[in-house]
Amino acid sequence: KKIPLFIDLCNEFPVAYEILWTLSFNTDIQQQLRAHTAFLDKLSHLAKHSTDASVRKVCSGILWNLQSHQANSSAAQPTTNKNNFDIMISYCHK
Repeated sequence: KKIPLFIDLCNEFPVAYEILWTLSFNTDIQQQLRAHTAFLDKLSHLAKHSTDASVRKVCSGILWNLQSHQANSSAAQPTTNKNNFDIMISYCHK
C-alpha cells in the first residue's frame, strides 16, 4: 500500500503519474486511488488544464481506468446462459 507515496511524489516528479497510470490497471490499486479524492480532483484539473500534453494524457488515462473499471463492475450481472464463453482474436499485420 505505497500508493500515497507515489501520490506525494507526483508533486516533485511528474514521472510518478506515469507509474500510477500503469498501476491503475490493477483493481486493488484502483480502489486505493479512489480513496484519495483530493488526488482525483487534482487529476481532473490537470487532465483539462495542464500546459504539458503528456501530463494531460497520463492524467486522463488514470481517470479513464478508474471510471472504466467502475462502469464495468456496476454493469456486470450474472448470466444464466449455459453457452457463455470467452473469445480472443489475434492477428498480425505486415
